[in-house]
Amino acid sequence: MTSQADLDGELIGRIYAAAGDASRIPELALDLAHAFDSSSCIVYFRRKHAAPIPQMPEVTGVLSATGNIDDQACAAYATHYGERDEWYQRGWKRPSPQVVLGEELISTNEVLRTEWSDWLHTTGCLHVLGVQFPIEGNVFGALGIHRTRAEGPLEEADRQRMIRLLPHLQRAMRIRERLRTAEQAAGVAGSAAGRMGVGIIVVDAERRIYFVNPVAERTVRSGGGLRIAGGRLAALAAVDEAVFSRAVRHASGSAAPAAQGPSPPRGATLHLSMRGGAKLAVMIAPLAANALRYGCIGPACAVIFSDPASHAPDLPPQVLAARYGLTPAQARLLSALVRGETLADYAARTGVGIGTIRSHLKDLTARTGQRRQADLVRMALSDPLLRLQAGGAAEGVSPPAVSLREPEAPAQ
Repeated sequence: MTSQADLDGELIGRIYAAAGDASRIPELALDLAHAFDSSSCIVYFRRKHAAPIPQMPEVTGVLSATGNIDDQACAAYATHYGERDEWYQRGWKRPSPQVVLGEELISTNEVLRTEWSDWLHTTGCLHVLGVQFPIEGNVFGALGIHRTRAEGPLEEADRQRMIRLLPHLQRAMRIRERLRTAEQAAGVAGSAAGRMGVGIIVVDAERRIYFVNPVAERTVRSGGGLRIAGGRLAALAAVDEAVFSRAVRHASGSAAPAAQGPSPPRGATLHLSMRGGAKLAVMIAPLAANALRYGCIGPACAVIFSDPASHAPDLPPQVLAARYGLTPAQARLLSALVRGETLADYAARTGVGIGTIRSHLKDLTARTGQRRQADLVRMALSDPLLRLQAGGAAEGVSPPAVSLREPEAPAQ
């Protein structure tokens, strides 16, 4: 005969499976209902208000529900009955986490005389075991396991069982919420950056990988300056490895503290060796706090670079001017050079003397720290931040929310 501990162990496994696999979420409410000999369950999120006067937390989303609590019932709860939930009205101010029985909040006879009973009749619920627990920030989870009149009330033994399960349920829902946020952020950042030919890899201070967009994966596989070894990101060439590792630690804020104390995260720009002798310009950027959540809880940074094999977007003069601090004339010239125009062609098209154009070119190289015209063009085409800015402006989208801080000093 299967013991209660074995049954609970199996249930805990299913709870964590739903946390890690979105396709398993619809089964979560059904698993919980069956475990408590019930026919009804709803698992959802609420958000507390940061108001001087405490207010009833708002329903922010249903994670999982049994068939009796269908889309119509969920919509009715979210828009009307959630604020008339007599069980929740009496329980939400209690310290969280909490596990309560409906009958200790309000008697069954009394609840049947309230407007809340309309929703209960619609869903076939009469008795409840209610749970509330913090998730993250002002978001917390809630669930109700319900029984019909025929199934009878939930009892103290059910409450004690749920108390034992609660730490696992709370942890699983935290994982699910972080993954959901990460999936949304990664989907937006990955698709937008991918259309612009920009690779993004998110790593922690130890270079463990949390996110790789398709452009980055393709570049790494083709020997584009980076490789993956043991689940960690590394420079392709051994000669670049120490500098790359140090830059990641600095960008994630995990470098060894200086005598005057820890230094803030600092970005860097590196040029990593690729197969064939070419260089890949890589920006290593601290992730802005709470801007991107890729499932990495500790310090992290983004490794950003242009796809060497992709066609670069047009680089408008205004974008070039903002990126490199150029005058309008310098920016217009650089934009033309990136498009493939020669100095003579540009002079003829604009009606500006070739001597003046050469003077602008000299100023350009001095301003950007380059030596030759070819270096200028290569710099612009390989600059991932420039590509993000230019592509975002053209598509009307914002680049991924990362804090791109230029290095205060070259990475050593």
